[in-house]
Amino acid sequence: MTKQGYPPIEKDQMRGIETKLTTTEPTKRIYAVTVSTERLKLAEEKWFKLAKENAKIPGFRKGQIPEEIVLKQMKPWIEDKVTQELFPSVVDDIVKKGDLKLVYNPVVSNLKYQMGEKLTFEITFSVEPTVNLKNYKGLKLKRYRREVKEEEVERELRGLLNHESYLVPKADGKVDRDDLWAVLSARYIDARKPSEPLLEANQEIISLEEEVLPWGLREALGQAQVGSKSDVVVDCDADCPSPDLRGQKLKLEIDLHEVKELKQSLDQGDNVALDAAKIKELRDEIRKVMNDRYKTREDSLLHDQVIGELLDANPLEVPEIEVQQRAHDLIERAKTIFTMSNRDLTAPHEQELRVKYKIEALNDIRLGYIIRVIAKEAGLKIEEADIKKRLEGAKDDEERKKLINNKEALLYEILMDKALTYVAENAKTEIQQL
Repeated sequence: MTKQGYPPIEKDQMRGIETKLTTTEPTKRIYAVTVSTERLKLAEEKWFKLAKENAKIPGFRKGQIPEEIVLKQMKPWIEDKVTQELFPSVVDDIVKKGDLKLVYNPVVSNLKYQMGEKLTFEITFSVEPTVNLKNYKGLKLKRYRREVKEEEVERELRGLLNHESYLVPKADGKVDRDDLWAVLSARYIDARKPSEPLLEANQEIISLEEEVLPWGLREALGQAQVGSKSDVVVDCDADCPSPDLRGQKLKLEIDLHEVKELKQSLDQGDNVALDAAKIKELRDEIRKVMNDRYKTREDSLLHDQVIGELLDANPLEVPEIEVQQRAHDLIERAKTIFTMSNRDLTAPHEQELRVKYKIEALNDIRLGYIIRVIAKEAGLKIEEADIKKRLEGAKDDEERKKLINNKEALLYEILMDKALTYVAENAKTEIQQL
């Protein structure tokens, strides 16, 4: 194998084939290809022979069909087989000689060919851009730091002890009223695409008084049990908001964690007297939670600055096909979420989302190329400990399972965090108190 992973091309395979680079762009290469009549002849004779020996044409015995009849009936098939035989050798040769790093399958256009004549076509390759990063060390950043104030802790503590209304677990755990709240994880599975859930929710708290709930969820919750997982079949009848799903059966996997109800005031027995030690424990826990929250927000704002600086300094051109595919995936996901929530995605709103998602996709892909170069130059590596830490930090089993099943996304998330942290640590940072 060559260093690009392609098999070596034999000289005989490329004899009589001329390739010429006609267009060079940062993410695109276009080649004009000409295959001589002599080079085509061997392939044409092979496929013509196979067609004659195996064709089934009414009125003729197999293998005894006159050549002119075979040619008349099977010519398009023969031409298609000839081109299919030649394309892999041409593609592999161009990739090897041009040292191309492909991001998508090459596209053939302007094909001109008839048996007995030369074959010409154009082939377009979408390739990775060359990333020449500007200096990303020593960036000027601001770290917005917020300290936890004691009055904030006391306010949170008083809120816990003296709140006027609050959610409490429903004793029997049954979903038998509309004025309840369900804490759940759920997945809608279409049997036609079982590996691509239509909609997922993880540890979501949902009010059953909402007028719009995902299709079939209200009815399915009546069959679910707290603390156990259940699978429910949802029939999408004529009232289903998605025409594509009407008449289909969806599997709804529900993990009902808790059923809650709203209490308007503290009932007798609810307000347990707390001693000084318990109050201190609560206060310390509140302070820790708030510190962690502020630190997470602080790091997030700093990483956002790094991303903005990197994108501004490196207006990198990326393959359009990657942007189109990413934007398409985002808009399809939005459509699914709207459909399953019984809402309509209007044409003007969809158009706005298309513009938004194209910009988002462009920046995401640009950032991906930049991050990989930084990681390579800085020698950043992903260790097993990094993966273990991220999985342990998942908010629930559903998120952990999703990360495990999509290892490529997991590794990229870890690499992104490492690279952004590396740039931030090598920046000139000004602390600004909030």
